[in-house]
Amino acid sequence: MRWYETFILSCMEICCLFILWDRIDDRFKGKYLYKFISTIFLALLSVITINHNINFIFIYLAILVVTKIMFKVPFSSIFFSFIISFMIIIGVQMSGTYIFTLFYKSMNYSFPVGLIINMVTIIICMIIRNTNVLEKIRNRVNKFNNIFVIVLFNIVFVAVAFLYVWENNKDIVWNYSFVWLFAVACWTIINFYILFQTIKIKEQEEKLYIHERYVPFLTELVEEARRKQHDYANHLNAIYGLTELDDSNLCKKEIRKYLKGLIRDFKTLDKILAIRESVLSAIIYSKRALAESQNISFKLEIINQIPHYPVEDYELVEILGNLLDNAIEAINLNNTEFAKEVILTLGEEEEKKVIEVKNSGEPFELKNIETLFEKGFSTKKGKHRGYGLYNVKKVVNKYNGTIELSLADNYTIFRVLF
Repeated sequence: MRWYETFILSCMEICCLFILWDRIDDRFKGKYLYKFISTIFLALLSVITINHNINFIFIYLAILVVTKIMFKVPFSSIFFSFIISFMIIIGVQMSGTYIFTLFYKSMNYSFPVGLIINMVTIIICMIIRNTNVLEKIRNRVNKFNNIFVIVLFNIVFVAVAFLYVWENNKDIVWNYSFVWLFAVACWTIINFYILFQTIKIKEQEEKLYIHERYVPFLTELVEEARRKQHDYANHLNAIYGLTELDDSNLCKKEIRKYLKGLIRDFKTLDKILAIRESVLSAIIYSKRALAESQNISFKLEIINQIPHYPVEDYELVEILGNLLDNAIEAINLNNTEFAKEVILTLGEEEEKKVIEVKNSGEPFELKNIETLFEKGFSTKKGKHRGYGLYNVKKVVNKYNGTIELSLADNYTIFRVLF
């Protein structure tokens, strides 16, 4: 194959990578000049190293280095983006090769054949890019990183072995394309079956953990409701005693004052008891108890009605738990004159399902608010910090929701919309 034919095919394969990366990682979106320069450089490198048996390994390493330099993306992110895209591209190319051999058994691999297969690969990559398949894969990788590492390495090992044979003797692959395709497909299916079963078990463990963790709070919530009910007689006796006052104006004033305090005490608890989802009521009750133990006022407000949020129970706990914990910690870190107050708002607004957490205090300053949601970023000192809002954003992105931050009237407001 002539050098310029290798150059063209290499350019097409690298373009496939960038097409998929645009969807996997937002940091690759746009930047067409960088993509053009990277594509030309890497394609030329493939031409220069074409006579080496393992030149494709040098090219893949070069792809990681060049994208790291040009796009300033961490190696860990580039690696996973590359592996996922690599598997898709190799799968399409192997399938295309097999289909070609079905119709043209006597034909050898040539530049026109490679051109057609790569064109089909580009079209399929563009189709995949316009679906949400890659986003689902990205979210799964982010959540179950360690499990994916093992499975991806197993699949990539077989794919690299296939590429080594392809680079050294294309006729073997061409003449026995079905055997290669069948072997790689079986190995991939086995690994993905193990992967999905492992993820399923992990998710069940998370659900079980959430229920075990919050069952005591549900029990405590029921007990508090019973205590309140038991105290009704005492409250009625107290009100009856106030009616015995000789001064009717003083009587009204004292009864009104007593009832106002009583209603305020019952209001939040009644709202929590009215929530149908047990896990939701448990997490709210536990955070209310945490806030009140630190002399922080906790308010629950409901817009229209509490909807069914499109997330799993453990994911809802992750969103609410992190947002409320952050709000409580922010108030404790703010030694200001503002009243200590956390307000949780749930409900539906303009066909959107809303979760909003407000905390009082002086609003913080950030030059770049986007860094607030990055892994490891925290305004607080200490190890294992900076994962709360990052985890919230992961869950919200998984279900195509949005998370907004606003600062108004001495309140910091996080608003999640589904």
